[in-house]
Amino acid sequence: MGSGMRLQADVLVLGGGPAGSTAALNLAPHARVLLADKRVATGSRIGESLPAAAGRLLRDMGLEPAFLAQGHLPCQHTQHLGQRHCA
Repeated sequence: MGSGMRLQADVLVLGGGPAGSTAALNLAPHARVLLADKRVATGSRIGESLPAAAGRLLRDMGLEPAFLAQGHLPCQHTQHLGQRHCA
């Protein structure tokens, strides 16, 4: 982006991780959203897994069909096995 370029937005979301991306996607139908991330785009971000509760969020956002069509498997439940403490 050159120094002469001007962007206009109603909302600026800082960070393109899971929370920032979700916020931007949910705000986009209602406002002009600019998503800014300090990381240079190098392709897809890799995520290990989504908790079972994310299924409802994907459905509410209308993203579940595309998510499943890409071959991702739904998680039906999660189990917490303890707590680790960092020294």
